[in-house]
Amino acid sequence: MPDLVCSVENCAYNSEYLCSLNEIHVAGSHAEDAHSTCCGSFCDQKESFSNCEQCGYATKSTEIACEAENCAYNDNNRCNADSIDVAGCGSQTAIGTECASFRLE
Repeated sequence: MPDLVCSVENCAYNSEYLCSLNEIHVAGSHAEDAHSTCCGSFCDQKESFSNCEQCGYATKSTEIACEAENCAYNDNNRCNADSIDVAGCGSQTAIGTECASFRLE
């Protein structure tokens, strides 16, 4: 399970640069670079939700489902990197986020 650092401070799941989801989804099946990926699990803090069954305690390690077929770390749609960075400071949608650790195969 990769260590995840998230700089998307306005994501509802971000807690001190850690993610409170048990698993995130990295989208961008045909990505050729980090800008073509995004965190499909992003949820803007402004969106209210009262019962988040997916949430847990923010931890350093998070399961990562990855559809970026061309990423060197993708192993059968699971990220096998030791650590990844999710970027997108100030983003209001998932499209404004990215897996900054994407590496072309």
